[in-house]
Amino acid sequence: MDWLKDFRHTASKCKTIKNAPQKFIGKYIFGLDEPTNDNMIRGNVSGDCAYEVLNGMSMEDAIVLSVKMWNERGGQSDTNLKFAQKCIPHLVEGIEELQLFKPTSVEGVVEGTAEQFNLKKPIYGRYDLYFEKPNLVIDYKSTKQIPKSLDTANEDDIDQQGLYWKLTGEKHRFGLLYASSTNRAYYEIPKERLKEGFEKMYYNMQFIENLSDKCDSKLDWLLSFPLPNYSSFYYSNKEYANKIKQLYKGVLNNG
Repeated sequence: MDWLKDFRHTASKCKTIKNAPQKFIGKYIFGLDEPTNDNMIRGNVSGDCAYEVLNGMSMEDAIVLSVKMWNERGGQSDTNLKFAQKCIPHLVEGIEELQLFKPTSVEGVVEGTAEQFNLKKPIYGRYDLYFEKPNLVIDYKSTKQIPKSLDTANEDDIDQQGLYWKLTGEKHRFGLLYASSTNRAYYEIPKERLKEGFEKMYYNMQFIENLSDKCDSKLDWLLSFPLPNYSSFYYSNKEYANKIKQLYKGVLNNG
């Protein structure tokens, strides 16, 4: 049985199978969608508004736009909205400090066929900003705590760029721009680290496909990993956490 019908590998799916595999099973095997949370919306709103400023919108208009985006995308907390708004100028100034201004492209699609990478499923991704003159792709990250160096950055952030580096033919430079409500930091990723990041992503893609081949039932999927830690931030949405608990309830009750 093809458990992963119409499936495309993405950086997000690779991160989920590594960090919270039960969530991967919930979504892609049982069809349980996790509600969008404020942290996700916060990053999207701040990044999208920063892009508008880089394209000529005034900061004042971008702040007004952020409220509209926040409401349309289902944002809940005014505190998180204000945080997103404070990130916008730091994202813009971070780009300008690199002597970059209007990006050549935004939210560019990167893809790879299954045949290219000796996989059963294709690969898909979207980068944030591309600047042609320095041949540089930049990914925005709004965060409450900015890493002090690339070595202390979240490895998932770096690995994602490694995947995009490979999908774009290993031709571009890649960097991460972090912004908080008070500060910002930019780190360019060395080629060796991009290569390592792709290799880790590729391993997880192979893992997903190998696991799919081995599982004959949904029960096999559930029994492939331990029970999750419901106190972790991955299950901060209690309604969603309860849905995951219900998946495992039958296994626990029936032995």
